[in-house]
Amino acid sequence: MENLRRFLNPLVLNLQKMELELTCPVCLKLLTSPTTLPCYHTSCSKCALTPTSKGYSCAICKSGYCSQDLRPASHLESIVSIHRSLSSTVSTMIEQQDSQINIHVAKAASHGTPESGNRSGVEEKSDQMKSYNPVASKLVYNQPTGPAFGNIDSVQAKDPAFENNAGAAAVAPMAFVRKGHSGSQSSDGPGDLDCDSNDLEGELMTSLSPLQTALKREANAMDDHTRELKKQKSNDQVQRQTNMASAWKCEFCHSSQVTECTGPLSHYLNGEPVEADQAWKSSVQHVHEKCIEWAPQAFFTGDTANNLGPELARASKIKCSVCGLKGAALGCLVKSCRKSFHVPCAYNVKGCKWDQENFVMLCPTHSSKKLPCERLKPKKKAKLQQPSSDIDGPNSPSPTPMQRAELWTASPFLTSERVICGSALIGHEKEILDQFECHTGITVTNTWSSDVTHVIANTDERGACARTLKVLMAILAGKWILNVNWLKACMEAREPVPEEPYEIRCDVHGSVDGPRSGRLRAMQQAPGLFAGLTFYFSGHFMPGYRANLEDLIAAAGGSVLEKAELSSTSLILYSMEAPPPHNNLDALETINKRLAEAQELATTAGCRAIPHTWLLDCIASCAVELNVSCSTA
Repeated sequence: MENLRRFLNPLVLNLQKMELELTCPVCLKLLTSPTTLPCYHTSCSKCALTPTSKGYSCAICKSGYCSQDLRPASHLESIVSIHRSLSSTVSTMIEQQDSQINIHVAKAASHGTPESGNRSGVEEKSDQMKSYNPVASKLVYNQPTGPAFGNIDSVQAKDPAFENNAGAAAVAPMAFVRKGHSGSQSSDGPGDLDCDSNDLEGELMTSLSPLQTALKREANAMDDHTRELKKQKSNDQVQRQTNMASAWKCEFCHSSQVTECTGPLSHYLNGEPVEADQAWKSSVQHVHEKCIEWAPQAFFTGDTANNLGPELARASKIKCSVCGLKGAALGCLVKSCRKSFHVPCAYNVKGCKWDQENFVMLCPTHSSKKLPCERLKPKKKAKLQQPSSDIDGPNSPSPTPMQRAELWTASPFLTSERVICGSALIGHEKEILDQFECHTGITVTNTWSSDVTHVIANTDERGACARTLKVLMAILAGKWILNVNWLKACMEAREPVPEEPYEIRCDVHGSVDGPRSGRLRAMQQAPGLFAGLTFYFSGHFMPGYRANLEDLIAAAGGSVLEKAELSSTSLILYSMEAPPPHNNLDALETINKRLAEAQELATTAGCRAIPHTWLLDCIASCAVELNVSCSTA
């Protein structure tokens, strides 16, 4: 009896916790036809389609949404059904246990004790229960009506130990006994829901009555029964974990299977990894590692999955060419190709070509094309000096007179002096950079580092470049930022040519002379652009984007503060980036909210609030302008 009680108490507690998670925040009942909102909270489908004064909005985070954004959560409907079955089973077990306890307590009360005087066993039990709050009383189940005691005459046998301790048994606190004759439930506070099941068991063990002590001296069959219960409990826990893991499906490929081509199924909250015991939360995203790696706009920084939310939103609109389900983030490298795939589906398609270094692929239709990893890299000096007809592939354009001439190979001094990095280059520009690397042996890198000496950027018809992290870092470091024509001029001259004629003068946002000003500041060894300035990030920023902004601030000589370190000279940054997915009205409302929060904090600290675009404008023009208005225009 004691072992069964100790087994049921944590089970009841965890069922209550489970019920809280499966309760609709609108109607406060168990979920009916669960529906997932765009903010990843869940409610009943009927409740989700009940409009408020401001249209449809989440009852928890107040985020607005449209009816077409709702998605059915069929896995939660199955969990609700399992919860109902478990609750019904446990209720039946508790009622059976109560009937046995009531019979024994009534039997003991009929004998009385020296301490009880003229009080009945019922009164003693009622008084004693005032000092104990049974956890089981929180579980709602049908209670028996009528007298609390069964028929005493129905008891056929007596245990000697039980007989000797009958008086003490009448006042012993039992975990599942309810107060009074009518079977009304007692109510603890809500704080009990937060206690640990182990702590709960320890609390019950400290209140052993003489009756329970006598029961513990029974035959060794009870110990065998205990071991069986523990073994069954362990097996049930393993089974529950297995069932929960199988319920998690990758939000890209909609599969719970873990194979070599998918990698492990990981759990992320706002891009940060969480452990499996926290993965049941509604806002956690379950994604295969390989599905993230091969998603074009998502990437890892350490264990953090950057840009995961926007990439999931983008993929949710794209159907897989194999299975027809949405979530197909992986597309063919050929831009004109309309085929998209889930990563596991693409691995099962014969004829696909994979570039494991650059995480791109070619579908079977375009498998004859070359992947970036197949482009020729310099191997030996003798190979570099072969005619260009041997170097270029069959799909390369006709050789120019310069290519037919003797190729220029840079001297070791020049090779070690220059490190070139491309920024936002398109197809033919990448090919020119590859040829330059092959012809000269100069180091070319895909990522920014302090060793980079030249950034080759894509430009539009006006000669303006985009604001990439590489370009902004190069401005702060005083590096050359050139267009691709400099590479052509060097290869035609077969030697390095002056960079000034090819230096980019402006960017697509209208900032002028940033690269030149950055070089002059570096030559003059001027202080960092943000030297002496301190910044605080207010409100929401995408984790990867915020990390890039922090890197720019550090490279410019500024520093990032915590909220408690704000002073009157600090600058509070708020994001002007619209949250995905969005429409213009929602985006404007979100940005206005961020602005209001930043201005309120700035007023409290006596400092200024500025949009994050101010930071980019200052770096792009290599000049700090503090006379900026805070607006959402």
